Amino acid sequence: MADSDCRFPAWPSNNLPPILDPNDTIVLVRNGDTIHDWREIVQIADTTTPSKLSPEETLNKWMALTEKKCPGAMERKVISKDETSVLFQVHTNPCRSMPEEAEIGRVILGKYSWYVLEYRARVHELAPDTRAQWIKTFSDATFDSVTSSFEEQKQAQLEHIA
Repeated sequence: MADSDCRFPAWPSNNLPPILDPNDTIVLVRNGDTIHDWREIVQIADTTTPSKLSPEETLNKWMALTEKKCPGAMERKVISKDETSVLFQVHTNPCRSMPEEAEIGRVILGKYSWYVLEYRARVHELAPDTRAQWIKTFSDATFDSVTSSFEEQKQAQLEHIA
């Protein structure tokens, strides 16, 4: 399988424990890698609260978590955006125990939560075909909002009983 192949059979799934990530996150790494020692990683995070911010402001909030640890280490570029999502590219310079990384990602706002899709590789720069493939994969991604707010669930139960 080529390094730029983003089909998932060679990417075993792991869930991050809540201590590492307070969101619901699916983590995929290549066979032979672990979530602690990887060359490439795909993360799909689902936050359980709606964002009242724009997609770009939500991205800024998400990136601030890493930027606090390593101010100035991240260079970010918005590739495209619309009213519900922002597709981005990040280059992170080595900082503390963090190695150099290149990333393609997308923030998608849903009605009841927001999602972050990330492909990261521990390289200086992604190969053009790898970059193009992940941009297309994440651009094509959609989420059906199947989660509803607690209040709506409660109201539906009350209406069902009545």
